[in-house]
Amino acid sequence: GVNHGPQLHVLGGKFGFGSTSIPYFSAHLSLGQIFDSLKTPSELSAWMNEDEEIEALYQRSIDYSRVERGLLRYLTEDSGLRPKFFNSLTVALVPQLSGRFTGFESEGMAAPGLPNPTSTTCQIDAGPVSLGFYKEFNPDDPSTYALGEICWNKDQVACVAIDGQHRLHALKRMH
Repeated sequence: GVNHGPQLHVLGGKFGFGSTSIPYFSAHLSLGQIFDSLKTPSELSAWMNEDEEIEALYQRSIDYSRVERGLLRYLTEDSGLRPKFFNSLTVALVPQLSGRFTGFESEGMAAPGLPNPTSTTCQIDAGPVSLGFYKEFNPDDPSTYALGEICWNKDQVACVAIDGQHRLHALKRMH
């Protein structure tokens, strides 16, 4: 069977540059899901072995002392007496096979489906990612994928924080 990741509720849209557009989704993950699912680029050997151009996708290497002295302290001090706010993370779902990055439509990709019961009306597999939408899907109409669910094959998708690596590392340390 497929090693499926968490099934998450999402809000989506499409971000465009001229003739190129990229779908995006916003989701809420628990601390455990963050720990189990998300990686920093330095945690992926395939990421570190690719050409230098891939470095343009993420901001910088992690400053571990900043995480320990600043972010982790902020999250853990005061034992929850003060509310804490942490900005969101930007995560890329990067398809991979045998430890190497590949395309979503590469041969051998296996979508996990949506393993938990769902009320979505339209389900689509995009390589190793499964999406369910509450409205009939039209790729030219971003409103049709504004609300839905997502799940991915954990063996074929690397969920890489390309912005918020320091926050991610602090959350993982806290967990």
